[in-house]
Amino acid sequence: MSVQTNVLKNTRNAEALAPQLSSGLSMVMNDCNQFTLVLLEHANEVRINFETQRVFGNCIFFLCPGEVLEIRDYTNMYVLDFPKDIPWKESVGFRSFFGDIRKAYPILDETFLAVYELSIQLKKVVTQRPIYWKEEGSILLEAIFEQTTIEIELPRAKNKNLFHNFQLLVHEHYTKCHQVAYYAQMLAIPAKQITQRFSELGVDSPHTYIKERLVTEAKRQLIFTNKTLKNICYDIGFNDPAYFARFFKKNVGIKGTEFRNREQNIF
Repeated sequence: MSVQTNVLKNTRNAEALAPQLSSGLSMVMNDCNQFTLVLLEHANEVRINFETQRVFGNCIFFLCPGEVLEIRDYTNMYVLDFPKDIPWKESVGFRSFFGDIRKAYPILDETFLAVYELSIQLKKVVTQRPIYWKEEGSILLEAIFEQTTIEIELPRAKNKNLFHNFQLLVHEHYTKCHQVAYYAQMLAIPAKQITQRFSELGVDSPHTYIKERLVTEAKRQLIFTNKTLKNICYDIGFNDPAYFARFFKKNVGIKGTEFRNREQNIF
């Protein structure tokens, strides 16, 4: 599904960019090849990876490739896509935001316009790629992160870095391997230690996040493609369609065909 770029009204840059969206219109982002930044003005209700959340006021979303965002009841929207091979994704800031399970972050009214204008500048850098685009883009993206509300508990900052790194690795490799040990090897940390650190953070187990990423992708393909359950099974790294069917029903509560029929009426 293609993603349109839309802009906020009442800014001095608006006339040079694409038309704004109508208030209240729904839009779904599910690009599998790009990271996506979504800036919303006066948002209300959203569904992130098929889970409904209430958001209030202005907010920004940081989506990894293949994640799904449906938006309802907002005033204006701006969308910025990054290719998966961007040079900034190894930075701590990038991993902290795109690797977090929280996808929606509030933006203060007094900083909203600043974040928007930084996003406009960043889009130009990503699109035009001048000689120093890597350095310039990194500076602009970090400036956006600095304007975004985020709470970091310093005593657990080390564990949070591990958590974010693990999340991004899962987003990148979940179709290849479903075992925590695989990611532990990439992080050079024993699997049991990862589980322990997740527990210290008070979050779900590493295995749960792998499972949830698989379920999200299965749901995404059921809604946005015509693939059979068998083909989806193989696409996301399962070898046994019967086992995959049981896995889906256990974690979603209904069969894959039932989910497709129900959700396609919504989307």
